[in-house]
Amino acid sequence: MALLLFVMVFPRVALVLLYMSSHVIQRAYEGLLVPALGLIFLPATTTAYAWIVNMHQPLSGSYLAALVIALLIDAGAWSEATRPKS
Repeated sequence: MALLLFVMVFPRVALVLLYMSSHVIQRAYEGLLVPALGLIFLPATTTAYAWIVNMHQPLSGSYLAALVIALLIDAGAWSEATRPKS
């Protein structure tokens, strides 16, 4: 549970640690371009997709819901960053 909380709060750090300490990211993506872009733009979604691929699960049902939730988390982070400060 603590690991999940860490990934949701610090998705970029978790993505870099996953890349450096295991082959989770390398098994999910071919090459370095998509994970690098994911690190910049959609870190939670990139991490969630790598998790789903490494569990050998189809992208449907509850796994698709987890991916959509990660996408919403990333979208929320982007909307918060672009909102004008008052």
